Amino acid sequence: MQAALQSRFKPSTPTDELDKLSVKQFAQNTDRKIAWAIKTFWDWRKERMVDPSCPSEILWCSIDNPSLCKEYLCKTLCQFVNEVRRKDGLEFPGKTLYNLVLCVQFYLEKKGIFWKLVDDPDFVRLKFTIDNLMKKGLVRGCLPRWSHNQFHSTKKKFCGILICWESKIPTNFTVLFSV
Repeated sequence: MQAALQSRFKPSTPTDELDKLSVKQFAQNTDRKIAWAIKTFWDWRKERMVDPSCPSEILWCSIDNPSLCKEYLCKTLCQFVNEVRRKDGLEFPGKTLYNLVLCVQFYLEKKGIFWKLVDDPDFVRLKFTIDNLMKKGLVRGCLPRWSHNQFHSTKKKFCGILICWESKIPTNFTVLFSV
């Protein structure tokens, strides 16, 4: 009986090993996406630093600043998702803008800041900005990139949205995040 109880538990875990386990970790692919999103953000911010028309709170807001303010971060990210473009100058699809914001959120979580950028009421302007940019993209014909099979398998789910898109009537497209 005594031997069975001893084998039930592993030996005591060292503190440094527990510390590593208690920090949020991401898959390698997610870490690469976070690095890309943060590099894109810093490249955009660097370009804004030399732009005299850029609002001063955008220049002040740094995602590495420990005294980061939700209000300034929200304004900065709204401006960022509105202005960011692919390297070839074309607009990103709405899903990519949403992923950029999520990667910034993950980056902040790594820094110990646990704000939900698309769910927190303090960031409602950011959510609306992304929603409205997605609507604009859909009206212009910038549908998310789906394969032929993915499109037809989801066509029934998005029947109402497809009809609105074909008639160029903007509607709330937040359901596209669940694809």
